[in-house]
Amino acid sequence: MTAVKRYGIISDTHGAVHARISEIFHGVEAILHGGDVVGGEVLRALETIAPVYAVAGNCDAPGETLPLTRVVALPFGRAGLAHGHRYSQSKETRHREMLRDFERDGVRLIVTGHSHQQHLEFMKNAFIVNPGAASRPRFNLQSSVCVMEWNESTDLLRFDFIPLKW
Repeated sequence: MTAVKRYGIISDTHGAVHARISEIFHGVEAILHGGDVVGGEVLRALETIAPVYAVAGNCDAPGETLPLTRVVALPFGRAGLAHGHRYSQSKETRHREMLRDFERDGVRLIVTGHSHQQHLEFMKNAFIVNPGAASRPRFNLQSSVCVMEWNESTDLLRFDFIPLKW
């Protein structure tokens, strides 16, 4: 039997956890938060679902709990987390800069946020994913999160963006 493990990818919660998050992330192995958490209550709520790995965004105070960048070793490989606000505003340049920063860590996945725009791309052996913002919509964008599935037998990653209605 093939084992498929699920991971929740979220960013830009801005102090609120959408009512559907526990349903969407039910059964995930871990939650990767791309920053702009804005409040410990968000992390506490997510931790009732699964272990949470998060970084600070431009709306958070970086520190021991929320570093600016983080690398996490997970069963599918290493994941690098960085909000994105410390990088170029150009998406293409920002992603190249992130890849350069995480290259030495051999990451397979980079989770980012900041732009509030869903994005998935594969560059230099790493997936770069921005789940969109999980907070109330801003900038005329749809709120969303992402669920990543890892198939242990085939070692394939699959990403599913899920819209949130506020």
